[in-house]
Amino acid sequence: MQKIISIDKTVGVVIPIYNVEKYLRECLDSVINQTYTNLEIILVNDGSTDENSLNIAKEYTLKDKRITLFDKKNGGQSTARNVGIEYFSGEYKLKNKTQTIKENSLIEFNIEGNNPYEIYTVYKSYKAFNDEKDLTKFTYPIIDYIIFLDSDDYWELNCIEECVPRMDGVDVVWFDVKTVLDGVNHCDWKSNIKWLNFSQEYILDRNDWLKRMYDYKMRWFYFAWQGMVNFTFLKNIKLKFINYIVQEDDYFGILLFSQIKYCYILPKELYLYRIRPNSIMAYQTKITAKNIPAFFKKNLEYFNNDAILTREYFHVTSHVQTCIALLEFFKEQNDDILNKSLFKYLLPTYIKNAYEIIHFSKDPLGLLPNIKIIKELMEQYNIKPHGIEFRFKNELHYAIGSTILQNCKSFKKICKLPRQIYKILKQNKINQKLFKARVAEHPYAALPELYKYEDIAKIDRLKEHLSYKIGLTFLKGHKYRYFGGYLAFLFNSLKLFLNHHKKTEKKQVEPIKNDSFVAKLEQRLSHMHWESTRTREILEQRLANINYELYQLRLFEEQKYGKFNENGILNINQLMDSMKIPVTMQNDFSKIFYKKSIIVDTTNDYLDLYNHLNKFDNIDIYAFEPNEARFALIQKEKLKNLKLFNFVLGKEEAIKRFLPIGGLLQKEYMLMPNFYNVPNSNLVNVNDAIQFLEELKFSRYDVSILRFELNFQNIDILEKITQNNLYLQFSHIIIQVCDDYMRDLFLDKIKNMHNISNVFVIMSK
Repeated sequence: MQKIISIDKTVGVVIPIYNVEKYLRECLDSVINQTYTNLEIILVNDGSTDENSLNIAKEYTLKDKRITLFDKKNGGQSTARNVGIEYFSGEYKLKNKTQTIKENSLIEFNIEGNNPYEIYTVYKSYKAFNDEKDLTKFTYPIIDYIIFLDSDDYWELNCIEECVPRMDGVDVVWFDVKTVLDGVNHCDWKSNIKWLNFSQEYILDRNDWLKRMYDYKMRWFYFAWQGMVNFTFLKNIKLKFINYIVQEDDYFGILLFSQIKYCYILPKELYLYRIRPNSIMAYQTKITAKNIPAFFKKNLEYFNNDAILTREYFHVTSHVQTCIALLEFFKEQNDDILNKSLFKYLLPTYIKNAYEIIHFSKDPLGLLPNIKIIKELMEQYNIKPHGIEFRFKNELHYAIGSTILQNCKSFKKICKLPRQIYKILKQNKINQKLFKARVAEHPYAALPELYKYEDIAKIDRLKEHLSYKIGLTFLKGHKYRYFGGYLAFLFNSLKLFLNHHKKTEKKQVEPIKNDSFVAKLEQRLSHMHWESTRTREILEQRLANINYELYQLRLFEEQKYGKFNENGILNINQLMDSMKIPVTMQNDFSKIFYKKSIIVDTTNDYLDLYNHLNKFDNIDIYAFEPNEARFALIQKEKLKNLKLFNFVLGKEEAIKRFLPIGGLLQKEYMLMPNFYNVPNSNLVNVNDAIQFLEELKFSRYDVSILRFELNFQNIDILEKITQNNLYLQFSHIIIQVCDDYMRDLFLDKIKNMHNISNVFVIMSK
């Protein structure tokens, strides 16, 4: 076991428990055996009904004094996690039931006063107390960080040890997840870290997260057990989980990351995420009452004990509550950057999911009135409804056809079919009346026409289902039941069965000649060969790029020529076009070719600029290269008229960490705070941009140009430049817009800058 140098930070661990007797020991063993030992562990038994979950929790509580066990009424994972948050926040007052301390026994406590989650008993090991006086003094521990773990999952033993040192200066450490399939054949699930393509350790801020979400067009986000959170930060933003819903980590994660200052990205798979049947998320296709949380099962009666429909309603109402809570948060924040970033791709998903409540004829939770604001947002942002498959499968023809197919395999079930079909027909009439009454009360909740759905393309496939065809045939026969319609149905349905059987006949597959083990081994070797070949190709390409760049640098000096002729004028125009200089600016910009000029280029494309302008001895270029390796190589070339600085410009002076992206000599890089020695990063000086520009002596130049790439930092610098009239020192300020996100986000600000005559925007895309 690795020795821990410092354990001065206390980590609070919160583990909800519900019917996980098969997995709980593995989970708890991974916690109590962590290499980092300064833990306060909260187990919350959420009304488990299996035989041993609570007993196992008591067993571990007895043997480890760091554990506190809460036994409560079932309320879902949200309430269980909130118990942990509220306990660590000091919101519970405990009173001891146990009066004397006995060896090998659990000490019991009650909650005094407010007890919203109906906590029955709190348990603590006798080992945590020296004498009976300690029982009356028992209170909540003070923690520095909090982390959540689901009781059917488990950690790598170094999980906490990896996180704690990286928590210095950040609000969240976000690690990666590895899936463990348990009774599930396959699963396409992958972590958000992988979806967002985080492959290097680094520290991002909130705006970096927003940009990454936008660039990758992320239509969902969730966070709960994927990392460690600074508990002071969590209390300050007053964030908890929404009670009594599923997918509660969506709301929690979006609000958490919308308010962070910094987050440490740790792309190590420290969490083992078990995917199994009969979990709350239920990755298997067979849905039963076991997949419905105990606190929600009372709603089964509203849906005629239909587990599938009840579970679907549970999910949709969870989406409604999540969506409304998110909208309220964004309204309160009144943050233009936040709204523009997340309303493009992320929020429409939650709006569409919430709108699906209109497909239910019954709404026992009374959430339908919320659809008014959701419908208005859908119209405002041109969001199309979703859920045509659910709607189609619950319409009369499909429902009857599905029932017939499910009950035609035995004589006993066939005898019950008429009664079941009668119930469906009767319920359909009731539903039609309910929908009609609902639309009269809530006109905005009317079902849209099918062609308006974004997933309308599914209709053709759904109409090929045998359930739909059988149901449609039955309804035609039912309409003419007094004229032999049912006999016609039997004949036509037989034809449908036979045709369907022909289409779905299994094709004969030739037996595999190779032994399966050999085949798998060959496949693996082939994949390894591909990986090694691909890695070699990437390295060779990077080396070629570096050599080409150095060759270009040497070539620059050799390509210079002097005065212009008539052909030279044409070359200058072509040159400005290749530099993407706007036509409206070219007349003034052309002065740099024959007057003493300076260009201060703060972008990382300064070598491209030099490549265009190295022919002109009258142009000085000031550029900034934080990468020491690139800086040394470029300085070695002794490029004339290029003044290169080994620092970057920023809003204020600071020492930050520099991390190259894609390779040591690549021009792309990230800057981050110097909180932790991030692997592959180096320290770099950040100089105050305003101070640097003010100290430059522009008087000896006839033309002066400032070139910026539009990003979060530079938009603030540009505003300062305009506010203190520093822009007047420049002949031109060129704003280079490199991606759609910055263009969409700061379009209005860019337009306002156009009011200043010497500011020009160049779209790089």
